[in-house]
Amino acid sequence: MLRLRCISPSAALGIVALVAVVALPACEKKTAPDDSHLVDLSRSTVRARNAMMVGYPGSRNRVSINLFGTQAKSRIDVTAPVRLGCKGASVIGNPQRMSTGVYAAEVEPAPDASTAICVATVGARILPNPAIFDILEPCTQSSPDEETSRSKILARRFAPIIYQNVGRQPRSDYLAAIDFDGNVNPRDNRDNLSAYPLVGAVYYSVVETSTNVFIIYAMFHPMSYGYFVDESAEATENDMTGLMVVLDRNHLKGPPVLVVTYLDGQFLHYSNDAKILPGTERVVGEIPFEDRRRPRVYVESGRHGTLITSELVIGEYTGEPGADFPGGQGIVYRPGRNVVEPDGPNDRNAQYRLVPLLDSLWKLREFVGERSVFTSTFRMDSGCTYPARFVSSEPTVRGGRPPWAWDDVDDGGVKVGEFFFWPAHTLATHLSMPESFDLQYEYNPYLGIR
Repeated sequence: MLRLRCISPSAALGIVALVAVVALPACEKKTAPDDSHLVDLSRSTVRARNAMMVGYPGSRNRVSINLFGTQAKSRIDVTAPVRLGCKGASVIGNPQRMSTGVYAAEVEPAPDASTAICVATVGARILPNPAIFDILEPCTQSSPDEETSRSKILARRFAPIIYQNVGRQPRSDYLAAIDFDGNVNPRDNRDNLSAYPLVGAVYYSVVETSTNVFIIYAMFHPMSYGYFVDESAEATENDMTGLMVVLDRNHLKGPPVLVVTYLDGQFLHYSNDAKILPGTERVVGEIPFEDRRRPRVYVESGRHGTLITSELVIGEYTGEPGADFPGGQGIVYRPGRNVVEPDGPNDRNAQYRLVPLLDSLWKLREFVGERSVFTSTFRMDSGCTYPARFVSSEPTVRGGRPPWAWDDVDDGGVKVGEFFFWPAHTLATHLSMPESFDLQYEYNPYLGIR
C-alpha cells in the first residue's frame, strides 16, 4: 500500500511528472512561536554605537537592540526573530544575541549616503525609535580656535580638589604645564625639571549630549618614577593622567553623577547615583565632594595614577577627612587664578590653573616625530590617526599618553581613543546607565560638532 506523506511544494515539483494525477496532502508551514507580544516597544531601544560614523570603505558601526519585557521591566530574550534593516547602510549578517535581551549587528555605510537609519523588528512588530546617524568623510572635521564660554564656566565650577601624594622625588610629583620651561618641546623637560618653577596646571576638555556633560581633567607631570630600587625601570617622561566628570544637564547646580579616573591603564568608576549600575565594568565606590560639587581625587606619587579609593593601589590614600598622605607628605591643589609653585612638598593650600585642551595640546597634534611634540600614532576604526605618546629625552624612555590616547587594557570592545572622542558610548558600554542617557552629541568640537 502506497503511503503519501506531506511534502514541500519544491519537492512536489520534482515528482509532478510521475504522479501528475495524484493529489498530495498540503504541508503545514511550521514557524517558531511569535512571543514578540512580550516585548515592551516603548522601553526597547535601537542604538548605534557611534552617533557619527566615518564613511570610508570597510568601516563598520555596531548597532545594538535592547529588548525590555512588558512585565518584568528588565531585558528579556524572545524566540521571535530579531532583525535589523537599514537605509543608507548595509547590515553585515543577522543580529546576534550578546546577553539577556541585547542583540547586536554591524552595519557598513553606503558609499554615496550621508545619513543612515536603522529599524529593528521583533517578529512582526517594529521598534518605534530607529537608530539614526550621520556618515562623513574620514578626518575632515575642523575644530574651533578656542573653547566656548559655557565650557569654561562648567570646567571651573566642577574642577576637582586634587590630593597629590609626594614621594622620594618631590619635584617629579608637582603638577605642571607642558611648557613650564618656556617652550613646548617635551624632550628637554627632564633636564629642566629643577631649573624652572613648577606652577600647577590642569588641562580640560568638554563634550555634551542632550542629557549629559563630560569634562576631562588631565594632569601633567614632567617625570614619573616607580617603586623599585631602580626607579628608572618604571620611569615615564611627560606623564599625563586624570579623570572624567559626568554631569546631568538638568541639574548643573548639583554635584556630578559620575567620576571616572585613569590609573595605570585602567578606568575606575565612582558614583553616588543608584540608577548607575555595573556593566562590563564595576562601580568601585562613591564620590567624596568638597564645596558640595567638587570631587576629591587622589594622585599617586611616582606613577601618578588617579583614583578616589581602590584596592589596586600601593600606599593608598583613603580619602577620609583628616587622613594623612602615605609617607606623610603631600600637596592639596585647588583651582585658582593667582597660581605659583607650591610652597614645598607639604603645601595644603596650593592652586592650579585650568588650561583648555582645545586651545593648547589639541593644536599640537600634527607635530609627530622623534624631534617633535609627540611620537608614534594610533589609528581608530574611523580611519583617523592621532598621536599616541609624548616624546622623551631618550628613545629608551617612554613618553606619557595624551588624554585622547587613554585606554583601558581589559574593557572589552572599547578601543583606544573612544573614551575621549565618544565618552557617552564608552560609558554606556562600561556601565548600565539610566534610560534617559542619550548618545547623540550636541557639542563635540573634536568631531566637528558645535
